[in-house]
Formats: sequence, structure tokens, C-alpha cells
Amino acid sequence: MRVVAAALGVAHWSLHRWIKAAQRHARFRPIQIVTPESIPSTASLVIEFPAVGARIEHVDVETAAKLLALVR
Repeated sequence: MRVVAAALGVAHWSLHRWIKAAQRHARFRPIQIVTPESIPSTASLVIEFPAVGARIEHVDVETAAKLLALVR
């Protein structure tokens, strides 16, 4: 880590703290995209906002993105 920190021009301890912080607060979370064939035809729209992130069911990816943009 000292070699990488030196190449970046930062203290090795700063690089260590940044790596630890990034591991604790990852910005990306796993998602699951379900194909339209697996959605029942009688399904209704589901939008849920748990403590972190959002869950939207029974819409395509583009519609979900538009809904999230409107809500945020």
C-alpha cells in the first residue's frame, strides 16, 4: 500500500482510511432485473423505500429510472 500511496502522492495512512471507508459505505449495491415473462399478468406496481435505496417491481428498467428521477 505504501508504494501505491507514494505513486498517488498521498500518505499511506490516508489511503488506508479511504479504502476502509469505501468498504463500509459502498455506493453500489447488487440489483436483480427480472424478465417480463416472470411477472404475473395481474401484478400491480410496487414501490418501496427501505432505509437504504428503493425497490420498484413490475416495471421495466427505463420506467423505474424515470420514477426514481421524479421522486428524488
